[in-house]
Amino acid sequence: MAKGQLMTPVATPPHPYPGLDYEEVLENMSGDTALLTQLARLFLEQHAVDLILIEAALRKQNWDLALHLTHALRGTAGNIGGLAVYDAAQRLENVLGARLDEPVTVPADLKAAMSELVTSLQLLIQDPPSAY
Repeated sequence: MAKGQLMTPVATPPHPYPGLDYEEVLENMSGDTALLTQLARLFLEQHAVDLILIEAALRKQNWDLALHLTHALRGTAGNIGGLAVYDAAQRLENVLGARLDEPVTVPADLKAAMSELVTSLQLLIQDPPSAY
């Protein structure tokens, strides 16, 4: 490097998993990408249809079931690094828990966040990352 020339830091490219706090969750798993891939599979198997179930419970005004399903989705999404799903589910859970202006549909932000997370988890499973 020439004298007086500034060193430009190299930007780390973003991970290809929008909606997933990939670095944080992988760090929490001690870099175990196989475990992350396994948990992604489990999330998809156990929660991929949660929004349909929540929507059905809301239509039937079964607030307790909607609250239970939303709570489970929130917790699991948070554990796997789906922070946008976690946040949106938390807001819905707060409304359901307070019994204020019960929603008749799943909020758009939760649908969008869940769609993004599901797509990223599917990508992660199809092309598992290597350990860092």
